[in-house]
Amino acid sequence: MYLLLFILFFAIFMPKKYLYYAFEHEIGKQEVIISDERIEEGPLSLTLHQGTIFVKGAQAGEFDRIALYPDILYNLILIFNMRSSLVPDLSIQEAKIFYTPFYPLKVFIKGQSSLGPITGEIDLKAKRGFVDILSPKPIPFMKSIEKGRYRYEFGY
Repeated sequence: MYLLLFILFFAIFMPKKYLYYAFEHEIGKQEVIISDERIEEGPLSLTLHQGTIFVKGAQAGEFDRIALYPDILYNLILIFNMRSSLVPDLSIQEAKIFYTPFYPLKVFIKGQSSLGPITGEIDLKAKRGFVDILSPKPIPFMKSIEKGRYRYEFGY
């Protein structure tokens, strides 16, 4: 009972804006910048509205809304309506990126894009990750790993 109350207290009173600014500082080291966003803090979440993402100085995309749910046992990022500037045919209707200390070296990705369903993982120790898209039609900028399944691999 006390553990549940502690987790709830922690989630509600956690300084979410300061965590976001620390996150922004860390991704800035990788030359990733989120700009023009409007920040709204709720009791359990932090929501970013109408922002633009830049990678190495080039505009990579725009999003309508990103909701961040930081917690002790489960951290979740929900992305809604993200349009890619680098790949014009690609837009993400919804994506979930989640991390739990029960799998401390993995971040999991799941969602829906204009090209098909998305799944993926990021290995925090190896600093590598992948995103798979299930699509009936070929995706030229991604590696085909089996019929109808295409993979984009990355490192950071």
